[in-house]
Amino acid sequence: MTAALPERAVPDNRDAPASLSRPVLVLEYSDEATAPRGARATIWVFFLLLLCAAGWCAIATVDIVVSAVGAVATDRQLMVVQAFEQSVIRDIPVRVGDSVKAKQTLVTLDPTLVGADAADAESKLAAAAAKLARIDAELADQEYKPNASDSAATVERNVFRRRKEEAQSRLELIQSKIRDLQVQLEATRLQEPALEKQLKLQEQAVAIYEKLRTTGDVSIIREIEAKRVAAELNTKVSENRGAQKSLEQQITTLNLEYDNFIRERRRELIEDYASTQVDYKAAAATIAKANLRGELIQLKAPADGTVLEIAQRAAGSVVRQAETVVTLVPQDSELVADVEVETRDIGLVKAGDEVVLKLETLPFQKYGYLEGRIKVISPDAMTATQKPDGDAVRTDPERPRADRQRAHYRAIVSIDKELLRNVPEGFYLRPGMKVTADIKIGQRSVLEYIVNPLARALKESMREP
Repeated sequence: MTAALPERAVPDNRDAPASLSRPVLVLEYSDEATAPRGARATIWVFFLLLLCAAGWCAIATVDIVVSAVGAVATDRQLMVVQAFEQSVIRDIPVRVGDSVKAKQTLVTLDPTLVGADAADAESKLAAAAAKLARIDAELADQEYKPNASDSAATVERNVFRRRKEEAQSRLELIQSKIRDLQVQLEATRLQEPALEKQLKLQEQAVAIYEKLRTTGDVSIIREIEAKRVAAELNTKVSENRGAQKSLEQQITTLNLEYDNFIRERRRELIEDYASTQVDYKAAAATIAKANLRGELIQLKAPADGTVLEIAQRAAGSVVRQAETVVTLVPQDSELVADVEVETRDIGLVKAGDEVVLKLETLPFQKYGYLEGRIKVISPDAMTATQKPDGDAVRTDPERPRADRQRAHYRAIVSIDKELLRNVPEGFYLRPGMKVTADIKIGQRSVLEYIVNPLARALKESMREP
């Protein structure tokens, strides 16, 4: 029961204004007074709300998320169509987004240079083949009869005739000299018996003169003259024998020259044949290369796919060697997300974790998002410059250099659901679109979310000296 507060009268002040002449009641504090019901109810409601909030924080959970950045890619390598060598573009009949079949022509290059190289190689091959046939005929000492009547065969036929005439002329000259020397040798040999007979008779005459001189029948002058004639005949016999030996030696030398000419000519033919074989093989290899280059004049699709990108080149533009002209997405390939997980977060992430993918080009608040799961995580950390060529995820040149060189783990995320809404007309997922991946690594209560930072701050602050 509430006690009534005593009233206290205000002193009379007759001189006060009329507005202050009325008495005022002042309520004084009393420890026996009770609080109004509304005030007490407010306090209880506040405590109940606080208790409910604490209970909700202890029971309610939120997802623990690791964020990663990346881009949409394909689960198979992109097909890159490159130019084999520097050339001029003649035509590009396909456009971005076109579906192409295997062996379909994507780009046509100018065949002028390739055609000229092929024609030159074919000419060298024909010349080498004709030369080999001519050398074969010379080695076999047969007449050269080419099957073809082309210019190369005509040239080699003329060469064969000229060489044959030169060889015959040289051999006939040697043989003619040998015949002359043989005639001289035969004549010299025929002179030898007569000279020897004369010498023998003269020697007999000398012996007779010597006997007659001892008896005094012949003067010494006649004896000396007989000896002189005998000496001259002896000299002639020696000279005849020397001439025979000289002629025989000259004939032998000419025979060796004859044989050496034939042997040397054959050796030159064999060496020329080996050299020509090398030229023939080189020309054949050049033709094979030219044929391959001719096939590569038309850049064709290696397999069925969709045109993803075409180089900024028009007809008449020059394309460099190994420059990518057309990039294809393989048919029946699935789209995935290739994301970069920071090294500090990799211990929390594992294959199979749920992922929410937010497209950079479409704000998720308005257009929705994608859902998937982590399929593969790279076994080792890498930098942005270490990604294999051909990936759909390319290094962004606008990223800071330190960010591009920072190590990260590569994760492949499957795209299981497309929870997109109200997307622009003509929109579709394509490789290269940048995404932000929220990887769900677990759950925790709201109370834990609030308490953990405080506990961490208290624990770290107590370590300070």
